[in-house]
Amino acid sequence: MNLQKIKQLMKDQDMTAYTLSKKTGISQAAIGQWLNGKNGASVTSLQKLADCFGVPIGELIKEE
Repeated sequence: MNLQKIKQLMKDQDMTAYTLSKKTGISQAAIGQWLNGKNGASVTSLQKLADCFGVPIGELIKEE
């Protein structure tokens, strides 16, 4: 999971963990754990994030 890409997409879209949670249905706690590097996201969650940001899921997986 490319945390920097997710953080950048959130910043670009002026999105907090709270708003991302509301848009995706993923708990704010889970998003917080991902952003802090404590847990990884499931493929289902990554797809929800990709759909929310309007990017292919591969962008959220590959490290730069």
